[in-house]
Amino acid sequence: MLDLAYVGNRGVKLMILGDANQARPQAVNENTALNARRPYLGFAGIEEAWGGGFSDYNALQVKLEKKYTSGLYLLNSFTWSKAIDNAAGHLEANNGDNSRVNYYDLKNEKGVGSYNQPFSNTTTNRLRAALW
Repeated sequence: MLDLAYVGNRGVKLMILGDANQARPQAVNENTALNARRPYLGFAGIEEAWGGGFSDYNALQVKLEKKYTSGLYLLNSFTWSKAIDNAAGHLEANNGDNSRVNYYDLKNEKGVGSYNQPFSNTTTNRLRAALW
């Protein structure tokens, strides 16, 4: 038996972190101090959590199953997938949260997700023992 499937999902309004007091980039030949380029002068970074994250997952799943009359059973499952998002899961990264995004340019934060596993292949077999 051959089984083909498509799996897709989309997450929107996922919790992400950003610096609400993120300094603007320096202009060409500019030498302005970091704190002078922040929107709220007198404050350092202001961490903000908000639902600005998204994720997309698309996968092709293939399952091949064969049962022989001798009692041998073979199963192979293969997944080819891609996960894309604009930030890793908020507070879900090892050794602390590293999901800060560029607060002023979210559309360019899109990339292959940190949870992406493009290929997964599992094979199993079983031989049914004859009962005497």
